[in-house]
Amino acid sequence: MNVFEKTLRELFGKSNSLKDIKYTGKTCIARLDKDLRVKLYFTDPGTVGNYTAICANIINRTDGLVDKHTFRF
Repeated sequence: MNVFEKTLRELFGKSNSLKDIKYTGKTCIARLDKDLRVKLYFTDPGTVGNYTAICANIINRTDGLVDKHTFRF
């Protein structure tokens, strides 16, 4: 387990709204409901290698991307 996966588990692992969470590297994917999934991943919105944001993509399993937000910290 790397530092990104550990941080994602701390942030989202105990969420009641995320089901069947899968972690890999800097990314986690979880089910929101029957058709919607969320993909959460660390991103570097300016400086390469300086991961200062989490991007959240809401994905419909049949129609693709629904919404995308970047949360900077």
